Amino acid sequence: MISKASIFAKRHKASLALYIIAWVALLLEWWLLGHTAGGYGQKLSGDILKFLGDGMLILLPFWFIPPRWRWSTLVPVWAGALFCLVNVWYFRFWGDLLPFDFITMGGNVNADLVKCIPGLWQPEDLLFLVIPATATALWAFMRRKIRAEGSFLTTPRLTALTLTLLAFLVSQATYTVTEYRYARANGINHSWTEAFLLRIKSPIASRFQLLKKCGFTIGTVKGTSILWQSMVCKRNLSDEEQQAIDSYLLKMRELNKNGKCSIHDSIAEKNLKKNLILIVVESLNTELLGDEIEGRPVMPVLDSLANANGTLLARQVVPQIRDGGSGDGQMMINTGQLPLRAGSAAILIGDSFNFSSITKRWNRGDNAVIFGDDLNAWNENNTFLNYGFPYVASSRDFKEATARFGGDAAMFSYASRTLPRMQKPFFLELLTVSMHIPFNDPAVVPASWISKGRSKEVAGYLRMSNYFDTELGRFIDVLRREGILENTIIVVTGDHNQPLTDTDDSGYTAFIAANCGLTLEIDHPVGQVDIFPTLMRLTGLWKAGGYNGLGRVMTDPQLTGATSPDGTTHGDLSAEEAARQAEAFRISDLMLRDRTRNVKK
Repeated sequence: MISKASIFAKRHKASLALYIIAWVALLLEWWLLGHTAGGYGQKLSGDILKFLGDGMLILLPFWFIPPRWRWSTLVPVWAGALFCLVNVWYFRFWGDLLPFDFITMGGNVNADLVKCIPGLWQPEDLLFLVIPATATALWAFMRRKIRAEGSFLTTPRLTALTLTLLAFLVSQATYTVTEYRYARANGINHSWTEAFLLRIKSPIASRFQLLKKCGFTIGTVKGTSILWQSMVCKRNLSDEEQQAIDSYLLKMRELNKNGKCSIHDSIAEKNLKKNLILIVVESLNTELLGDEIEGRPVMPVLDSLANANGTLLARQVVPQIRDGGSGDGQMMINTGQLPLRAGSAAILIGDSFNFSSITKRWNRGDNAVIFGDDLNAWNENNTFLNYGFPYVASSRDFKEATARFGGDAAMFSYASRTLPRMQKPFFLELLTVSMHIPFNDPAVVPASWISKGRSKEVAGYLRMSNYFDTELGRFIDVLRREGILENTIIVVTGDHNQPLTDTDDSGYTAFIAANCGLTLEIDHPVGQVDIFPTLMRLTGLWKAGGYNGLGRVMTDPQLTGATSPDGTTHGDLSAEEAARQAEAFRISDLMLRDRTRNVKK
């Protein structure tokens, strides 16, 4: 047996070398991707064992193709390099890998996305091209020898197939060992079987966690199920699912009726005649509040709003977005719905779902929404029309001003000209753009004092944050001159957080409700989904027996933390409240998929 293996190895030396080169190249690509995302939680030897089966499965066709086609073994190597490179860029912005259902988000693969790449690229990314290029060069050196070696016989092929399956079992066992040891270290006494089944069947927390826990093969199978869920988003719910929704909403009505909070009815009554300006800031990081560079505040205007009398402030708002990115954040703020488990709600159902929104509940004066971008992403135009806005303004309406002064300045200027035409009390929503990666609005003169000693990405983000703050100050000056400010609640929050790569990032965004009649800072985490019911309470739109979102008012004493979509809890949550918040994600997903609710009205 040994002699036969030795003879086979000598006869097919070049082909086996190509196989090993391809496998090592795939391993390096996979390892570099994990390294960028924080590691797979194992020593290098463990990482190799984890990838052993996946790599051999990917290269299994190698044993069945004729010699002249063995160059195709390099196809998955190049494909893997491109896959990893794109995911590395995506991870640096979103903190996760590319969604499996990205093909349903074609509207977001546009010029704006391409512009982000220079801001995401780093020199070490060249390794993802060097690896397949090196493998290709080695193949070119050996290609004549490979062709001369001939095809593999049936016995070696069956042996390779058997070894591949055994390697896959070894890999899966290694993954299970990791999960088993992690559970034991955290006081969870799972059996080996339970650890394996939990890893395979557990809900997907994030794409990277899926890769980390299951590997490429099992992860791809589970990812395919996610893609299918997105493709068939709208469906008829079972009676049991409908009952779960009704039961949860009834529970929320009872909690809202009986819950106590600091936003008394007297505050809401005073706010009935006030205007509401809701400013959703692109990628707002709460660490910017109070942040100074060489004694100069980065966002002095926002600091003054946060610290003013009559301001409700929450510094620890947990971003709860998923595949829908900014669109998910916008949906939570406007409707109190949590994101879909898979796919972007704005793209899949944004123009058909019958949302209950702030706009539809605003039964006073006019309402309007103005975007700083051109509405080419996340199906924003149709979604916001479906939220109830009569029309959606964007940078298309102020192209010249955007080119001259930058996106945020042009948007605030357009808003200033819109206000006199609006019947009071009005609701105006503004969505900024300049703090979006790659943070290089060409019309903005950068603040050079911010750049010292920082990476290009962080310095750019801080400069754009300072620019937004300056334009916000000018807009507030207009409100003051026009006599609008005193009778207006100004709410500033973020659609999600932006990581600061050279600082200890909190992971939070902020919520600031200035001139709302309540001076209070919430000292614990809250969720993005809690913004909607808080706005309902503050503005007097609250109905004790009606829909007020799937969250709770931020000032409710029973709300002492929030849950991320991946199940991570922030703050000191009671077991009952943690269970309710986890259930909210499931219920919202069911509601958004319900075909009976997907009827535009």
